[in-house]
Amino acid sequence: MYYYIFDPPIGAKEYEKTAHIKELLSSLGIAGEISQPLPGKTVDDLVNNAISKRYSTIVAVGGMQLINAVARSVEPYDIVFGIIPTLPHEDITNLIGTSDWKTAAEQLKRRRWHPVRLGLMNGNTCFLTPAHIEIPMNSAFVLETPEFSVETVGGSIDIIPLKNETTEGSGLRIQLSGGTQPTRGIMGKLFNKKETAPQQSVFTVPEITIHTADPIQVTVAGTPLISTPVRCTTEGKQIRLIVARGGEQ
Repeated sequence: MYYYIFDPPIGAKEYEKTAHIKELLSSLGIAGEISQPLPGKTVDDLVNNAISKRYSTIVAVGGMQLINAVARSVEPYDIVFGIIPTLPHEDITNLIGTSDWKTAAEQLKRRRWHPVRLGLMNGNTCFLTPAHIEIPMNSAFVLETPEFSVETVGGSIDIIPLKNETTEGSGLRIQLSGGTQPTRGIMGKLFNKKETAPQQSVFTVPEITIHTADPIQVTVAGTPLISTPVRCTTEGKQIRLIVARGGEQ
């Protein structure tokens, strides 16, 4: 049984695409209850409604903000999570193998899922797609991991939960861009630089903590969730995500 949470359409093109998606779901034989967040009816309310009605699969149909909101909401429950993206996005392709809405809808019928760990910020805020922190050019920050620390000024940080820890490493992939100040700990050795942080680097860690001189927003899919300081790990509980290729029930 499928419970669909649609992004409210805006404009004629979005209404048309929503109608096409509903028609395809019906033709595939997987039409279900359809809902959408409204004033006074949040994503959490909709997910709780689906759980109370004993739906086994909850599907987010929409953009990145809705997809992440539904993922955060379904995390505590033992259900299968599906995604139909209404716009192509690399992060969705990395997760489910496609960002084409037709292909994603067709994969719902097969209900082939893959366990995926969510990222966790400060012990209580989950994220499915990368978390982003943009540090102003003149603002200092400290990045700490169990293996090393780095102190620098300015740049951007992307924190990406690894899809499959058994094959990709452990925990989180960190993409650090910019930064010009001296490093501390073993960061210089890690990147073969003894005096300055690298302009761009990618590494994998089980957890990371970021301190900034002033609070800076941490965003996921453009939505501010919390502010620094922030500690990121991977959530112990996995969600079951329907995928377009690879990963079987």
